Amino acid sequence: VLLEVMRQVEAGTLKLDELLEYGPEDMRDGAGPVKRSPFGSKFPVHFLLDAMLGDSDNAATDMLMKRVGLDAINEG
Repeated sequence: VLLEVMRQVEAGTLKLDELLEYGPEDMRDGAGPVKRSPFGSKFPVHFLLDAMLGDSDNAATDMLMKRVGLDAINEG
């Protein structure tokens, strides 16, 4: 996921400060700052990367996967 995010940042199709909205469909088991936030909260991509890597936040990971695309991740 990290590699694909960085590929898209480098390609200019994604910005680290782009905001992604946390919704009910993003709720996952596990811990992390995203899970503890109310629906409708918006997080920049760089925050979600930190949450994914530093806190093992599954919601952050899934939000990033949804944004960059599972096919792109698998291709990479």
